[in-house]
Amino acid sequence: YGIYAQDTWQFRHNITLNYGLRYDKEDGAFTGGTVPDPQVPGGCLQSNGLIPACGSDNANWQPRLGIAWSPSFENGTGHWLFGAPGKSVIRAAGGRITEMVDLNVTVNSRIFDGNTLFTQSITAGSIGSDGATGEQVLKTYPNLPSASLLDLFKPVGYYGRVRPISPTLKNPQVNMASLVYQRQLGSSFTYSIGYQAAFTHGLFGEKDTNFPTPIADPAHPGYFYMPGVPNPAFGPIRTVFSDRESGYNALVITAVKRM
Repeated sequence: YGIYAQDTWQFRHNITLNYGLRYDKEDGAFTGGTVPDPQVPGGCLQSNGLIPACGSDNANWQPRLGIAWSPSFENGTGHWLFGAPGKSVIRAAGGRITEMVDLNVTVNSRIFDGNTLFTQSITAGSIGSDGATGEQVLKTYPNLPSASLLDLFKPVGYYGRVRPISPTLKNPQVNMASLVYQRQLGSSFTYSIGYQAAFTHGLFGEKDTNFPTPIADPAHPGYFYMPGVPNPAFGPIRTVFSDRESGYNALVITAVKRM
């Protein structure tokens, strides 16, 4: 849900202020696990019962401010720069926008948890935990093998690749600003020169937190080797963090001629 308030104030006959404040909250957006555990960061674990996968973000205040000034110099330098009253305007604006969390991130955390979705290759020579063979699985084609039969081939204590969300995950924040000068020349020509900027903090990105740290080979200086993964119960642990940034800067020039 979201709430907002905004107002316009004509500070003077040629100065207008627009200002507002918005707040958004999305319940459940950071619940990437199904096992409550108040002892871990975020308060929950994936269904594997091992990896924290919940977070929260309540700091979604989004202020906005804009000002428009139409110079009204009758003479002097100001008149030379801006023209007669009403012939030019300077606009400046800034604001923060919260990009609400992509629910696919949460859904992926719940699906790729080593239980809900687990990928295992089974061949005719595979042997299950009770002696069942992979050939029994293959013979069920074109029908689907039963879940109980497939469970016999799942490695005990191994969850494969998972995709949890980090307990530190937050909504991305976009800070935007603009400054525009617009001038009318004559009765039919208008031009403008403006600057626009957008800087985003907290974009989502994945990092394999189970990736091993290369180890220097003492027998061969300058060479390294890869040890096993830190947590052998998992393959890649592709954790979603909000630690990416982006920036945009633009010069915008327009010209309009009324025919």
